Amino acid sequence: MVERQGTDGSKFVVLYHASPLVIHWDILIRVGHAPELLAWRCLIDPSAWFLNATDFNTVVTQLHNHRLKYLDFTGPISGGRGWVTPVIHLDAQVIWQSSTALEIRASGCNPPLKMALRNVSADKWSLYATCHQ
Repeated sequence: MVERQGTDGSKFVVLYHASPLVIHWDILIRVGHAPELLAWRCLIDPSAWFLNATDFNTVVTQLHNHRLKYLDFTGPISGGRGWVTPVIHLDAQVIWQSSTALEIRASGCNPPLKMALRNVSADKWSLYATCHQ
C-alpha cells in the first residue's frame, strides 16, 4: 500500500473487497474535508493501472457514500458482507466535480494517476484512468 499526506484533505483509496457475492474493488474518493467518501464498485483490479501504465476504461457502479473509517480500515464488514483491505491510498487533487462528473489527479505514484468518472445512466459510471506521462 502506498500512502502520502495531502494538503486539502482529498484522498483516493481502493479497497480490495472479498464479498460473499463477488470479489471486487471499492474506489473511494474523499473530496476536500467532506464527511463521507464517494464510492464506486469496480470489477477489474485497479492495480493494473500502475503495473501496465496504460489507459484504462471500464464501467463502475456507484455505491452509497462510505464512512471515513474506510480510508484505512482493514477487516470484516458487518452483516456478513465480506472483508476489505486498502490496496491503494494516495493524495488527490479534484480537478472538476459536478453531480454527474468527477476528475481527479492522484499523487504519490510516478507518473501521477489521472482519473475521470462520468455518469452514463442511473448508478452506472464510465471510469477512465491513465497513469503514464
